[in-house]
Amino acid sequence: MGQVSNEGCQWGCTQVDLDRHIGVRSRTSGALTKAKSNWNKKNTAGDRARTALVTLTTKQTAANAKYVLTNREYFRAQLGHSTALQLLTSANAQVEQAKSELQKFERKARDTKDKDKAVVLKKQVTKAKTVLSQLTSKDQKQASSKVTSALTALNKAKAARDAADKALLALNVQVTVATTTVRNTASELDIATAELIDARVKLDQATVSQQLANARSAIVEAEAAAVKQVLKDATAAEKAAKASVTATTSAATKAGTGRIAASKALVKATQPATDSALTHRAAVKTRD
Repeated sequence: MGQVSNEGCQWGCTQVDLDRHIGVRSRTSGALTKAKSNWNKKNTAGDRARTALVTLTTKQTAANAKYVLTNREYFRAQLGHSTALQLLTSANAQVEQAKSELQKFERKARDTKDKDKAVVLKKQVTKAKTVLSQLTSKDQKQASSKVTSALTALNKAKAARDAADKALLALNVQVTVATTTVRNTASELDIATAELIDARVKLDQATVSQQLANARSAIVEAEAAAVKQVLKDATAAEKAAKASVTATTSAATKAGTGRIAASKALVKATQPATDSALTHRAAVKTRD
């Protein structure tokens, strides 16, 4: 086989060329395997990141709903506490007013000189004491108890809202990180996909190059075999021709030798006649 350019193995291929193409295809096949492995790894990472993001987003939605609910409860607790404070303030004001009324009646009862009027004032004092006692023992106490309960509810609602807010903020951070991770894994998967496509293209090119090299090598081998057969046939024809020439020459040589011998025999056979003719001619000349 003739040596050709290694670049593309254009007209024929030596074994070195074929080995080079096989080596290139082997390396590109290894690169494709590596690219597939990397793509699978990035795809798995992307799936995990998306799953994590979906899970966190679901939790975030629930946490946001919980925060809205606890914030609403906190607002209601604030309103309840404010109402209780208003009731307590009103009860305290009524107590203070009742005390003032009692003191006024007591002062009038002490100062009056009129016995009948004193009896009436004492009744008013008794009534004022009853009202004050009711206000302090019932209304004011109930209002104070409501304030305490409302404050407890308010503190509880605030703690629940603060906890929900903290949980929501933490989930917001986690979702942000997870979103960034998803974007990064998606970008890495895009790169891995491009590398995988490139590796497949290179393997296809290497496969085609190897197939072309094999085909060209087969053509060269076939042509070489044909040339060898032609040379073999030509050599055989040449030998046959030489043998024919040799045989012809030998026959001609033998034929020439026979003619020479015949000529000599003829000369020898005709010699007496020749001698007789010469003698006759001499005799004739003598007579004349």
